[in-house]
Amino acid sequence: NSPLRRKIKVLYLANEDGAVVEKTFSTYQEISDHLKVESTPASTRRPRKVSVVFEDKEGELLFKQICGSKLRNYTSVGNTISFGAGDLKNLGVLSTKLPVLMDVILVPDGDMAKAWSNPPRNLLALPGGKRPETLVYQHLVAMNDSDPFWKSINTTYTRQVAIVSRGGSSLEQGDDKNWVKQWYKEQSQYWGRGNQKVFKAWVQANKPDCLKFCRKFVKLLRGRYKDEIPKTVIDAILNQFKENH
Repeated sequence: NSPLRRKIKVLYLANEDGAVVEKTFSTYQEISDHLKVESTPASTRRPRKVSVVFEDKEGELLFKQICGSKLRNYTSVGNTISFGAGDLKNLGVLSTKLPVLMDVILVPDGDMAKAWSNPPRNLLALPGGKRPETLVYQHLVAMNDSDPFWKSINTTYTRQVAIVSRGGSSLEQGDDKNWVKQWYKEQSQYWGRGNQKVFKAWVQANKPDCLKFCRKFVKLLRGRYKDEIPKTVIDAILNQFKENH
């Protein structure tokens, strides 16, 4: 751990077919093996992934479009659909008393963040301030008829198809939980695998909020992952939300 370590260059000279050559190694273990005339088998150990728990599948899908797909080698995702969003809050309360649960990252929908007066340190709400279905509905309502999004689905998918008459055209309609969840279910057939097209459109339109979320999530993840997460991975996540991208 010496501060001089990065300034040191190790030269390993070897006799190869009667000529002195410089050998290149990427780790000190490789140098040690050559000096001992040994060979260490490649490690098969994989670091334990960090568990990330969501309220439901919709939250998980939104997370994947924000940064989850780029962190799949370091996280293991799941949702609590089998026992409800309230249990996610209970799990958060338990994590303040059971240290082992602090290694789990809890990610509720944006609307649930308001339910926490003193949230545990391992909880981070999704951006947007509302449930994912509402975010999607309100995003499509506010979208222009000429937006390229519609044609990216198919030539006949229009704003009129998405914003059905019984749903109205006001942004407030998306706040009706039962209605918006049914609307979301019906529209999902158009949005591709994992509803990635519509979630990606929302993410691209809300880069500042997504960047703020990613910075906080990366900090939580680094505190729980047992090995270093490559800087290139973190940069790829953060750079996609910066103004020049």
